Amino acid sequence: MATMEDCKIICSIESIDTDWTWFYQGHGSCKKKVILIKSKSGNLDSTDKPVFWCTNCRINVTVVSPKFKLHLVVKDDTSTCKLMMLDTIAKAIVGCEALELCDGSYDEIEDPEDLPAPVRDLVGRSFCFGLTLGSENISCGSEIFLVSQVFSGDKILKIETNSEPITTITDGSSIMSGGEVYLSRRVEEIEKKNRRRVA
Repeated sequence: MATMEDCKIICSIESIDTDWTWFYQGHGSCKKKVILIKSKSGNLDSTDKPVFWCTNCRINVTVVSPKFKLHLVVKDDTSTCKLMMLDTIAKAIVGCEALELCDGSYDEIEDPEDLPAPVRDLVGRSFCFGLTLGSENISCGSEIFLVSQVFSGDKILKIETNSEPITTITDGSSIMSGGEVYLSRRVEEIEKKNRRRVA
């Protein structure tokens, strides 16, 4: 069975992947994605409070709010990769809540390339991202990595000036790969280790 592993990368945000929307509507309690339930005519009456289906709680809900779900293309001096950053971490680097950037509409975004300025302004900025390599990366080969932590400023300097990057991995530890973004070798190592455990 695949386990979750952690690593750190130092990179710059090259672009926001607009194949995905930059936010989703989340249930007020569990914060998971909700789906707008439309009337039989396909529209909501302007006097009706919208009703949503929570995919996690499996109930109809009316208390929802926008949550960040940013898909980033990042680059260092070796390669590029894709990262996904969820609400709690994204709002720390964007500098505001997703709610502040939405127009109050519950409809899906018509033009995903129409990004709010604070999200667009992330392009070109450098960060140290703590990543979680989950089973979807290890077993299923997903090339989108989940950001679990973000460091910037002085914390990046401390990592960049570390004279001996850690290259060996043990369970529960994190790695510094000298800024390498390309993680497929690490995924292969984890897969081999997991195959040995099963055998």
